[in-house]
Amino acid sequence: MSSRTKCKTNLKVVPFERRPMLAKQDFAVENHGCIVLLRPLTEAGIDYVNENIGQDNGFQPYWPTVLFELRYTDQFIDAIREDGLLVR
Repeated sequence: MSSRTKCKTNLKVVPFERRPMLAKQDFAVENHGCIVLLRPLTEAGIDYVNENIGQDNGFQPYWPTVLFELRYTDQFIDAIREDGLLVR
């Protein structure tokens, strides 16, 4: 008899179902300490900041990325989500 024993394993095949695609986020939020950057990632995001914030609203050197203080983060995110856009 051989010292090697062949082992047969019964592997059960599990059907694979692809998960639904995640919706593309409209904004990325970058926290840089006391300053937060709100970067629009889609056309809908750019339209939102043009209509609701505006380039002339304070110091906005990276437009259409919006620069604001950390204390306003929750207000911005809540307002964006209420309008049906996705922020993560």
